[in-house]
Amino acid sequence: MTVSASLGFVLRAAVAALLPPRLVWGALVFIVLVVAGRAADALYLAFGNRPISPSGLLVGVWTPEQERLARRSAGSSVVTFAQGTSLTQGNTLSLSEADAGEMRRVLDEAYFERLAVLDAGESTREGDRVGFESRYRQARAAVDAMRARGPFEALGTDLANGLRRMGMAALSLSPFGVLDAGIETFVRVPAALVRTAPWYAFLAGLPLAILFSTLVGGLSRMAVCDAGRGVRPTMADAAAFVRRSLLRFAGVPVFPIGLTALAVLLMGGIGVLLRVPALDILAGLLYGAALLLSFLIVIVGGAFAFGWPLAVASVATGDSDSVDALVRSTSYLLRRPGIAVLTIAVGIVAIAIGLGLVGFVTWLATSLAEAAIGWGAGTSAAAGALGDVGVLGPSAALPPIAGRTARIAGGFIDLWELLLRCLVGGAAVSLIVDAGSRAYLALRFRCDGQDPSTVRDVEITNLPAAE
Repeated sequence: MTVSASLGFVLRAAVAALLPPRLVWGALVFIVLVVAGRAADALYLAFGNRPISPSGLLVGVWTPEQERLARRSAGSSVVTFAQGTSLTQGNTLSLSEADAGEMRRVLDEAYFERLAVLDAGESTREGDRVGFESRYRQARAAVDAMRARGPFEALGTDLANGLRRMGMAALSLSPFGVLDAGIETFVRVPAALVRTAPWYAFLAGLPLAILFSTLVGGLSRMAVCDAGRGVRPTMADAAAFVRRSLLRFAGVPVFPIGLTALAVLLMGGIGVLLRVPALDILAGLLYGAALLLSFLIVIVGGAFAFGWPLAVASVATGDSDSVDALVRSTSYLLRRPGIAVLTIAVGIVAIAIGLGLVGFVTWLATSLAEAAIGWGAGTSAAAGALGDVGVLGPSAALPPIAGRTARIAGGFIDLWELLLRCLVGGAAVSLIVDAGSRAYLALRFRCDGQDPSTVRDVEITNLPAAE
């Protein structure tokens, strides 16, 4: 396999990862991770930790001053939108101490009252319906910005934005845009999580990382068997392999995250010594050790950020256990750095192409459904639930729906759109895992000369022996 053939082999992940069984498995992984992450966020906020800025992890925690400014801005937006309604007649509407729920209630009441006036044709001051709903969305966005966000939700939002940028860059044929978005998604954002909420990154991040490595093990198994052997295991076969290799998959993130946490604790201990007279001299002498630990964190963290999918693929091929998988994947990155960087870059491009394809098809399909159903529904209140699924761009808040049955119908529409989002999230998970698995097989061939068809553990009945 030449270098160009290896790169083409990795690039095929853009299509192979979108097979129906992998989309379903990826969607299940996505749903489980979101539920577990939101539970971890609830505990994080319940213990009195500061929420993360609505602008994302790269900005950091939300300071009290920023929270006050956001509350003031949201209150002002709602009051401005409600001007001229019965909510402001005869009194001054003040929302300076209101929470997000109270502001949302006032905003929705003002929306329904203004909508009734607009539909009755009694006033033209509001302009057309599009501009009216646009002002509602702006006020609603200001209210939503007040909501406390935990680290996992902020991480998910930043990752989704980064993956969306990758897909858009692929559609616009911008390879450097793809790589820039890929580096931000897979390096800068996780590093910002560790910097912003270090205790959360360890106490909640480690269990979530173990959960992720275990769940995607089946996806990686399907990917290496398909890419290396040309055989597509069923979901039951992949689940059986994960059950047999459960501890090996679960152990992949334990060593690098645990080592990083231990190094941080040791450096924190050196910092404590600086507070004690006489012992601060010892701390100064140990500063060199702190620098070595910092280099260790950078090397281990960087290798893990890029080598995590490779290590999972190493376990999926039956090559090694958890620690051996990490050592093997890291050695491939260090032994042939040029080939490794090129292979990973092509993997990122494959992910971006796949995301662009999924995003475009999803946008086209949902736009067609919205146009056709909207034409038939006319001015039906339930038709207001038809909206952007949020694939090519963040989804905007939709106006409230009046009428009991219309709200129920809108709820079902929202449920179907939520399931579609989960399927798109599953596609992103599958693309990342498939590209990483193919990159591992290509690097293994370039470094060790092992043919991609060498996939061990042939207990699964529908896998032929490697030639």
